[in-house]
Amino acid sequence: MIAQLSLSGFRVVAHRIIGAVGALFALGTTASAEETPAVQLSATYTGEAWRNLHGGLRPGSAYLENLEAAAEVDMERASGWRGATVRVSAFWNDDDTLSERLVGDTQAVSGKDATGGTRLYEAWVRQAIGGGGVKLGVIDLNSDLALNKAALLFVNGAQGLGLDLAQIGRNGPSVFPNTGLGVLAELPIDGHWEVKIGAFDGVPRNLDGPPGPTFRIGADDGALIVAELLHESDNETRLALGLWSHTAKFDAMGGAVERDSSMGGYALVERPLARWGDQRLDGFVRLGLAEPKTEEIAAAYSAGLVLSGRLLGLEDEALGVAFTTAQTSRPYRRARAALGAPVDKHETAVELTYRAQVTPWLAVQPDVQYVINPGADPALKNALVVGLRFEMAWSGPSGR
Repeated sequence: MIAQLSLSGFRVVAHRIIGAVGALFALGTTASAEETPAVQLSATYTGEAWRNLHGGLRPGSAYLENLEAAAEVDMERASGWRGATVRVSAFWNDDDTLSERLVGDTQAVSGKDATGGTRLYEAWVRQAIGGGGVKLGVIDLNSDLALNKAALLFVNGAQGLGLDLAQIGRNGPSVFPNTGLGVLAELPIDGHWEVKIGAFDGVPRNLDGPPGPTFRIGADDGALIVAELLHESDNETRLALGLWSHTAKFDAMGGAVERDSSMGGYALVERPLARWGDQRLDGFVRLGLAEPKTEEIAAAYSAGLVLSGRLLGLEDEALGVAFTTAQTSRPYRRARAALGAPVDKHETAVELTYRAQVTPWLAVQPDVQYVINPGADPALKNALVVGLRFEMAWSGPSGR
């Protein structure tokens, strides 16, 4: 069981962590004042004000909060350990109140709309080996695998990781907010190609079990294995092809199906489409598939356009439009119909968003989303949701 701490409790813990890391920096760094320091500290507060104007479960307002603190250590400068990097981060999140209480969608209007509490987020060590490396510890797999850089602008949670992969297992994969133990290897091939292979605990943070260690690997958890082939060209075009397999046996579709394992794959293409002075237009397309006989979501696909550069005269501006769709599987639709609770074939979210870096420490992002068939529930009307996200960020000790 994960302790649910108050915000004040998180602040106390964060202060202690920062103080300890600061002591390490004072003792371990060998870099001069002009060089990048051995220890980089950062903290980001994200606030989101949302209003469901109509449709979904009911109209209403919600405010979401997330506070994350991190420390990253260049171990070569801190202690002489060549090629090693250590990162530790933790976050506090309020309870999910938008999709669950107001919209009823499956893909999550906001990626920050998650179960509340104070948790360790990542704690890993990475050892560089040649042009690649190995990472071991508590890892958010979406930081390295199935990563859609062009879609990072968007707020909708399914733009970060499609439901084809986000649905697996009893507790999802090792991603925010439930990360777990894993190991990841990166092997570069011929300059522009890279192979990534990761193995992760099949049930990160087993929240349904008896109280015990936050991170453990149970005999029945199985493992999530992900392999990805990545190509990044000189013109910044990225192509990623991935395959995954979850080895454990779980009841699926409300107990209607028992599965021995689950498999799937994804393909992602993102590339610059045009440039005008300091402005550029990027586009992306993603398709993810999962076993339709065992998974509720058989496919997930998304696409989008992002225009970045000086748009209104501010620094670091971006304007984007995108959609993301989750397609339910035929066995799942049949199982739900037999229970008297039918579901539709698709849920689709269309998003229009704009982000601007107003000051070095403050970014604002108005956002509008139209959710078609929330939760694939035929009883729910399409939802129109508007919101405003703002981020206040700090980094140090150098402030760079």
